Amino acid sequence: MRVSGEESGKRRMKLPKREEDFEIEHVEPSEVEEHHHEHQHEEISPEDYSLLLMNTIAHTLGHVESDLSSLNQNIKQLMSQVDNLRKSVELVARVLLIDKIKDQELRKKFINDIIEELTKS
Repeated sequence: MRVSGEESGKRRMKLPKREEDFEIEHVEPSEVEEHHHEHQHEEISPEDYSLLLMNTIAHTLGHVESDLSSLNQNIKQLMSQVDNLRKSVELVARVLLIDKIKDQELRKKFINDIIEELTKS
């Protein structure tokens, strides 16, 4: 399965094109204002944490399954193309052998076989 340009753009990471795009301004620790906020963190129960982990694993496995399906489709297409290439090379070899055949009847049969193979494709 091929991914269209629009879909592949969604998966492609954007790389910075200029040095300024990825420079990080260095700030001395003394220049940073200190903020004292109290953060309240919700405590998550072990059951909820386990459920969250299971959902994350299931989601990730969905992506793995999709990627494997795509890979399987690509392998099938590649195998088909390799088979077509093998048949083409075989036909070229047969054509090259025609001159070596002295018997006219056998030569005609050989040519007819080649033509038949070509019309199948």
